[in-house]
Amino acid sequence: MRHIIRITLVVGTFSVAPVAAHAGFVWTDNAWTITKLSANAADVGSAESAFGAAATMNGQILNANADGAVAKAAASAIADPNAASDSDAAVEFQRAFQLVGPPNNWLLTLFGTLSGSLDANSANKNVAARSHVLGTAFIADKNNILFRIGGIPSAWDQTIAANKTLNIFSPMINSMVLPNGNYTVEGLLEVTAHVDQAPLAIASADSNFFNTMSVGLSATAVPEPSTLVMSTILFAILCMVWSYKWLKRSAVAA
Repeated sequence: MRHIIRITLVVGTFSVAPVAAHAGFVWTDNAWTITKLSANAADVGSAESAFGAAATMNGQILNANADGAVAKAAASAIADPNAASDSDAAVEFQRAFQLVGPPNNWLLTLFGTLSGSLDANSANKNVAARSHVLGTAFIADKNNILFRIGGIPSAWDQTIAANKTLNIFSPMINSMVLPNGNYTVEGLLEVTAHVDQAPLAIASADSNFFNTMSVGLSATAVPEPSTLVMSTILFAILCMVWSYKWLKRSAVAA
């Protein structure tokens, strides 16, 4: 029995003009920084965590310089006659980036989907079994978290107890207009499994996230106010010219 969660973080840039005119999104860190990689298994249970699409073993950190981040965490618990069974695993990661170049303001969008399932079973109503998943990603400057997807409370913060199974497919999106500057994108993946002390095979907690929680960024240029004003004035002038010509034609026809 396993708890598997995968996060895929794919970051790209989009602009309304050529790249030379809108530099937009630029990584300032050469690689992802893994700020936490933990796996704590119960005596009767398992836990593992890893980072990178190619990682297959507990504790591995691979593909850290890829544009996309993939965090993996697993935990399972089985009833133990000697003590409560608790397993947990977590991955935290971050990377710095800049928004640069004209038009100096960018609509930065953070989006993602959590897909998978949680499961908990108990043959005795007095023996608790539960599994939990928490996923989140957010954009921050040097002082504050600016906006996020997931977190507490959200569809990416789920707990179930025996006897239940929860299938999760939850897309999320959030955005904010940001000026040129330095920012970070940060993410957390955490899974836990708990079963009360009880004879073996009485209860278990399990999650299966062989699908992915994908998270991405896009930066879209926002026109400067002066550009917007000039466009509005030009449009108004064109409307006035068209109206004048239409009225003149109508007058001649009359």
